[in-house]
Amino acid sequence: MRRAVVKGAVAFIVSFLLLSLATAFAFEEAEHILSLFAGAALSSYSAKDAPGATETDLAVILKERPDELMANGARFLRYYGYLPGASYTNRHKPLWMNLALALFAGLLASFQSARGEKKLKRELLKLSDYLKALHRGEDKLVLRDDLFGQLRDDIYKTVLILRESREKALADRALLKRNIEDITHQIKTPLTTIRLMLDLITQDEANQTEHIARLDEEIDRLNRLTSALLKLSSLDAGAIAFRSERFNAESMIYEAIQPIEGLIQQKQVELRLAGQDYEIKGDRSWLMEAFLNLVKNAVEAVDDRGIVEIRLSENDIYKSMAVRDNGPGIAADDMRHIFDRFFKTQNAQKESFGIGLSMAKSIVEGHGGSLEVESTSTGSCFEIRFYPQLAVAGADASI
Repeated sequence: MRRAVVKGAVAFIVSFLLLSLATAFAFEEAEHILSLFAGAALSSYSAKDAPGATETDLAVILKERPDELMANGARFLRYYGYLPGASYTNRHKPLWMNLALALFAGLLASFQSARGEKKLKRELLKLSDYLKALHRGEDKLVLRDDLFGQLRDDIYKTVLILRESREKALADRALLKRNIEDITHQIKTPLTTIRLMLDLITQDEANQTEHIARLDEEIDRLNRLTSALLKLSSLDAGAIAFRSERFNAESMIYEAIQPIEGLIQQKQVELRLAGQDYEIKGDRSWLMEAFLNLVKNAVEAVDDRGIVEIRLSENDIYKSMAVRDNGPGIAADDMRHIFDRFFKTQNAQKESFGIGLSMAKSIVEGHGGSLEVESTSTGSCFEIRFYPQLAVAGADASI
């Protein structure tokens, strides 16, 4: 209300000043016209006494010497008291009219301002209620083209973004808690075994060699777990910049399976490579890591003398590297969590950490590809797909 009064007062003062200036200018122009008429009357009166003077001569004088006529007229009017401030001119009436008009303008401005403030407060209350509704989870988007339409839309988007960020933060927090618990459990097991072996070495001298061998196995297992966790954390943090290099798929496959050749021979697994070779563009070392995990899981899944087939193929949409085994397959309940970290299937090896598939998926997706899985009672198939025509977001590699 105070703001409305101030606006009304300002409007009154400004209007009165403008009207006063306009009135003063009008009086001044009126005096000029009156002086001109008086000068013309004097010239007309003088022309009657001049022999040979005509109306044409008076018209010429009015056209060519108006300033002279105006000066003569003003001098005449001042001499007889008509100027300035002629008695027949009521200067108080325009003053009161100006005051009345200025007061009307001030009241109108004050009324409009008060009305605008009231409307603004009403809209702000609606906006506040709308924000509270969004905070309560009532996702109602109000589409109305008014003064606050854009602001209301921005608030709606901001609240949704904040809510999604909060939900993601809570999910990340829960995931971090679960991962820490899993990592603690994974590390605790070999550490417990190592401590037990150290006690047995000092107490059971007759079997020290066996205990030391077991100790070496647990230390090696702990080293492999630490290495896997470091790689996984680097992928999660986005600290890995994938290189871009060209290489053949077959050469990468042969090099990737070298670390598990002993396991393949031990189980007498028949490893088959089929399909046509093609060129890949990406980070060879990391793709080898992903592919090794797939083949290792397949070899561990089959029985002795089982079959693991690696098939290369490509079409107009993607290039494929499929690893298929003839093992018992993956249970339906396990399929939903197959790529979760530290998740182990019912048929997983005791030494498994449950990290390999999750890491492989992160590496493949970091190259703009996808990792698909199918499983039946006669075996499972993990397929890496690369999409040459799609832009790779967030990675410096493409296929």
